[in-house]
Amino acid sequence: MSFNGTVNGAFSLTVNTAGTTMFGAAVGGTTALASVTTDAAGSTALNGGSITTSGAQTYNDRRRWARTAR
Repeated sequence: MSFNGTVNGAFSLTVNTAGTTMFGAAVGGTTALASVTTDAAGSTALNGGSITTSGAQTYNDRRRWARTAR
């Protein structure tokens, strides 16, 4: 599952996939998400820079951060 653009909004985002979840742009850059949760299967690629939430960020799978996101 790929999120190629920004993801904004005061809601909880849960992603369940055995494949790769890819965030290609900022998450919560304008309006923070309430929370982000991924399942244990697959992996998450954080390539878009910042991830901003007002609550928890729970990554139950393997994460890969892009160099620009550090």
